[in-house]
Amino acid sequence: MIKMLNFRSIAVKILVLGGTGFIGRHIVQMCLENNHEVSVFSRGLKENIFPTQVKIFLGDRDFDIKALRACGEEWDVCIDLSGYTINAVNQSVSCFFDKIKHYVYISAIRVFKPMKDTPLTEESEKVEYLIRDPAEINNETYGRLKVSCEKIIEKIFKNNHTIIRPQVVVGAGDLSGRLAYWILRSRSNEKSLLPGDGTDYIQFVDVRDMSKFILNVIQNKIYGNFNLAGHRMQWSRFCEKICFNNGVWVKLDENELTFRELPLYRKSGTNDASFMNVCNKKALRNGLTLSDINSTIHSFCNWIEKCEVENGILPYLNKEHLSLEKELDIISKKRATKI
Repeated sequence: MIKMLNFRSIAVKILVLGGTGFIGRHIVQMCLENNHEVSVFSRGLKENIFPTQVKIFLGDRDFDIKALRACGEEWDVCIDLSGYTINAVNQSVSCFFDKIKHYVYISAIRVFKPMKDTPLTEESEKVEYLIRDPAEINNETYGRLKVSCEKIIEKIFKNNHTIIRPQVVVGAGDLSGRLAYWILRSRSNEKSLLPGDGTDYIQFVDVRDMSKFILNVIQNKIYGNFNLAGHRMQWSRFCEKICFNNGVWVKLDENELTFRELPLYRKSGTNDASFMNVCNKKALRNGLTLSDINSTIHSFCNWIEKCEVENGILPYLNKEHLSLEKELDIISKKRATKI
């Protein structure tokens, strides 16, 4: 276990690329609470909720970052939350290679090849990288683009970069519907489908824990690559934690329902099962702390109650989820075990 140093009294100048999104807002708030100086670069499409001491630069990094080139400022750290394309990351590193001392890039677990139930570590084999941006970012190109972006960061910021690969991130502000889907199903008066027999695994990380780890990385100048994941548990335990009492276990054939219809479910024995088997030992040795699962769920439920978006899920994502009609039809056609 590394010794945790305390640099809270030393203000760090931080530039956050994409700081107005779900994860970005938590990170910015965490940095402000620890008396750091924060600037945010974004497209300005979301409401600015930050206090006046946060410097806001507007622009679209996919096309240009003139506002940052022209401002003449330098930063101790850049936290890149919005680097999804080769072009965007190339532009940022070309602009910052002499303006930034430490580049923190938020990548993704999808950089790794899925390997059934084999744990994913920092040394696991990666998917093939791309040499140019594809026509669209989808499930096939997302991981390959992230690998390409990692290579750019590693080349330009060779000895002063940190690459963080979070698994599924949940918490207040998460409108993806992944955790919200199951919370809402657990409150339904209707019978609800639960995938498998309860022995498959689920894993996610609290956005608060991710933010604290990034703060630790910044304050202690921790370099390298880290997989970020939370507690791994069987679905039966997860259902107990969210008080899922109206569920019916249904064994599904491989690919019978998509990961969008049943968010967070990865059937054991399939390739994607490895994305629910992410090793976090290296991150834990370097300061990652994990919230109790009850705290994560309680905090998320409180946010759903106050959320202005219905059920805490963006409408277009809600439409992708398993419909109630199809759900009841599958339950009636298959042998199922009620819990």
